[in-house]
Amino acid sequence: MTTLTSDNLGRNVPIYLRNVLRNSLTDPLSRSGLWIYKSIPSRDVIERDGLPVVIVNLVHKRKENLAVKRGKQKPVELRVECLVWAKSLSDRDTIGDQIEQLFETPTSTDGTTTIENQALAHLDSISTVEDDFTFNHPDVIRMRRVITNWKYIG
Repeated sequence: MTTLTSDNLGRNVPIYLRNVLRNSLTDPLSRSGLWIYKSIPSRDVIERDGLPVVIVNLVHKRKENLAVKRGKQKPVELRVECLVWAKSLSDRDTIGDQIEQLFETPTSTDGTTTIENQALAHLDSISTVEDDFTFNHPDVIRMRRVITNWKYIG
């Protein structure tokens, strides 16, 4: 179980949200959740294990003191990016849609604790399609970027 506190958000938010996805997404290749990563896996891993792959990154964290002397703080603002890389349009879009739905649902869980119980509040999502040739792969890699904004209110 990954516990979130204001002191460990940078390290634990991507791990926790990765675990929520591992607990809930269905891998078209049946790899038991080992296709969802906290950072970009090596080229060897992608070539060995194949696509689809999901990468969860914390790209922004903002913590603001209301009163420096009293140590009061506003809720922490977080931006998390999920990259979906797939061979097919169907896998890219299905997985991207499922990520958005899971993150919008406060009762989504990593198997032990809900998003709501971790004091995370989902604010909004933005999704873009970025299909391209990459990794010396002979075919187009179907890519979708799902950016979610959160507040940690713990």
